[in-house]
Amino acid sequence: MNKRASSQASWSILSEGVSSSRVQAHILRSFCNQIKDTLENCDDELREEIYQQFGDVLNGIPQALSRLERNLDMTNYALIKMGEGFYRQRLTHTDREKVDLASKYNQDPVKKVALTYLKGK
Repeated sequence: MNKRASSQASWSILSEGVSSSRVQAHILRSFCNQIKDTLENCDDELREEIYQQFGDVLNGIPQALSRLERNLDMTNYALIKMGEGFYRQRLTHTDREKVDLASKYNQDPVKKVALTYLKGK
Protein backbone atom coordinates (compact mmCIF):
# COMPACT_ATOMS: atom_id res chain seq x y z
CA MET A 1 0.00 0.00 0.00
CA ASN A 2 1.45 3.36 -0.94
CA LYS A 3 1.86 6.23 1.50
CA ARG A 4 -1.22 8.14 0.32
CA ALA A 5 -3.52 5.14 0.67
CA SER A 6 -2.10 4.43 4.11
CA SER A 7 -2.71 8.04 5.14
CA GLN A 8 -6.30 7.90 3.88
CA ALA A 9 -6.93 4.65 5.73
CA SER A 10 -5.43 6.06 8.93
CA TRP A 11 -7.56 9.19 8.65
CA SER A 12 -10.68 7.07 8.13
CA ILE A 13 -9.92 4.83 11.11
CA LEU A 14 -9.31 7.87 13.33
CA SER A 15 -12.48 9.54 12.10
CA GLU A 16 -14.54 6.42 12.72
CA GLY A 17 -13.08 6.04 16.21
CA VAL A 18 -13.83 9.64 17.16
CA SER A 19 -17.36 9.46 15.76
CA SER A 20 -18.11 6.19 17.54
CA SER A 21 -16.67 7.54 20.78
CA ARG A 22 -18.81 10.67 20.46
CA VAL A 23 -21.93 8.49 20.14
CA GLN A 24 -20.89 6.56 23.27
CA ALA A 25 -20.32 9.86 25.11
CA HIS A 26 -23.84 10.91 24.13
CA ILE A 27 -25.20 7.62 25.54
CA LEU A 28 -23.30 8.22 28.79
CA ARG A 29 -24.70 11.76 28.94
CA SER A 30 -28.21 10.30 28.58
CA PHE A 31 -27.52 7.90 31.46
CA CYS A 32 -26.32 10.80 33.63
CA ASN A 33 -29.48 12.73 32.83
CA GLN A 34 -31.60 9.70 33.74
CA ILE A 35 -29.82 9.39 37.09
CA LYS A 36 -30.30 13.12 37.74
CA ASP A 37 -34.01 12.93 36.89
CA THR A 38 -34.49 9.86 39.07
CA LEU A 39 -32.79 11.54 42.03
CA GLU A 40 -34.89 14.68 41.62
CA ASN A 41 -38.06 12.58 41.80
CA CYS A 42 -37.12 10.34 44.74
CA ASP A 43 -37.78 10.77 48.44
CA ASP A 44 -35.81 13.63 50.06
CA GLU A 45 -34.32 11.35 52.70
CA LEU A 46 -33.17 8.80 50.14
CA ARG A 47 -31.74 11.52 47.88
CA GLU A 48 -29.78 12.97 50.82
CA GLU A 49 -28.37 9.54 51.67
CA ILE A 50 -27.36 8.90 48.06
CA TYR A 51 -25.62 12.28 47.81
CA GLN A 52 -23.80 11.67 51.09
CA GLN A 53 -22.47 8.36 49.77
CA PHE A 54 -21.95 9.19 46.09
CA GLY A 55 -22.11 12.98 45.77
CA ASP A 56 -18.54 13.40 44.51
CA VAL A 57 -19.06 10.69 41.90
CA LEU A 58 -22.46 12.04 40.82
CA ASN A 59 -20.95 15.50 40.35
CA GLY A 60 -17.64 14.30 38.92
CA ILE A 61 -18.97 12.09 36.14
CA PRO A 62 -20.79 14.87 34.22
CA GLN A 63 -17.77 17.17 34.58
CA ALA A 64 -15.39 14.50 33.25
CA LEU A 65 -17.86 13.69 30.49
CA SER A 66 -17.97 17.35 29.45
CA ARG A 67 -14.17 17.38 29.14
CA LEU A 68 -14.30 14.13 27.14
CA GLU A 69 -16.96 15.54 24.79
CA ARG A 70 -14.93 18.71 24.29
CA ASN A 71 -11.78 16.71 23.44
CA LEU A 72 -13.69 14.50 21.02
CA ASP A 73 -15.27 17.54 19.37
CA MET A 74 -11.87 19.23 18.98
CA THR A 75 -10.37 16.04 17.51
CA ASN A 76 -13.32 15.62 15.17
CA TYR A 77 -12.99 19.23 14.01
CA ALA A 78 -9.27 18.72 13.36
CA LEU A 79 -10.05 15.61 11.32
CA ILE A 80 -12.67 17.52 9.34
CA LYS A 81 -10.15 20.25 8.54
CA MET A 82 -7.49 17.67 7.60
CA GLY A 83 -9.89 15.65 5.41
CA GLU A 84 -11.43 18.64 3.70
CA GLY A 85 -8.90 18.74 0.87
CA PHE A 86 -9.03 14.99 0.29
CA TYR A 87 -12.81 14.84 -0.02
CA ARG A 88 -13.00 18.05 -1.99
CA GLN A 89 -10.71 16.49 -4.63
CA ARG A 90 -12.91 13.41 -4.92
CA LEU A 91 -16.14 15.29 -5.63
CA THR A 92 -17.25 16.61 -8.98
CA HIS A 93 -17.45 20.36 -9.38
CA THR A 94 -21.27 20.24 -9.21
CA ASP A 95 -21.23 18.17 -6.01
CA ARG A 96 -18.65 20.50 -4.44
CA GLU A 97 -20.88 23.49 -5.23
CA LYS A 98 -23.87 21.77 -3.63
CA VAL A 99 -21.91 20.99 -0.47
CA ASP A 100 -20.31 24.45 -0.33
CA LEU A 101 -23.68 26.14 -0.78
CA ALA A 102 -25.40 23.90 1.78
CA SER A 103 -22.68 24.33 4.40
CA LYS A 104 -22.54 28.13 4.32
CA TYR A 105 -24.38 30.04 7.03
CA ASN A 106 -27.52 31.65 5.70
CA GLN A 107 -29.66 33.93 7.85
CA ASP A 108 -32.74 33.38 5.69
CA PRO A 109 -32.52 29.81 4.37
CA VAL A 110 -36.13 29.70 3.13
CA LYS A 111 -35.58 32.72 0.88
CA LYS A 112 -32.28 31.25 -0.42
CA VAL A 113 -33.89 27.90 -1.24
CA ALA A 114 -36.83 29.61 -2.96
CA LEU A 115 -34.50 31.76 -5.09
CA THR A 116 -32.37 28.74 -6.00
CA TYR A 117 -35.50 26.80 -6.95
CA LEU A 118 -36.88 29.64 -9.06
CA LYS A 119 -33.58 30.13 -10.89
CA GLY A 120 -33.49 26.41 -11.70
CA LYS A 121 -36.90 26.52 -13.46
